[in-house]
Amino acid sequence: MAAFIEQGLKAAQGAVLDVRAQAGLHLEPDSVSRRVRARVRGRLKAIETIVRRLIILMAAALDLPPLRSPPRARRLPTRWRMLRTLLGPVMDQSIAST
Repeated sequence: MAAFIEQGLKAAQGAVLDVRAQAGLHLEPDSVSRRVRARVRGRLKAIETIVRRLIILMAAALDLPPLRSPPRARRLPTRWRMLRTLLGPVMDQSIAST
């Protein structure tokens, strides 16, 4: 799998250099026509999609330990939450005094 991903990334790098050369961008022109710009953007978008898919393959190949879920805070039953919302400080004072 690693060789496939490495070959794919090298091919993507070659494709980017090829797009750059075909558009004449290696000559560092002052301006680029809209047609060339559109063609380059389209090719780069396709290369970007391929690279994203290769990254997903790389991530899928990782062996990660399972995540431990953090301990959950104990939630009050719905009735108590409603009472606390309605009574607010009065309820807190009565609980503290008992």
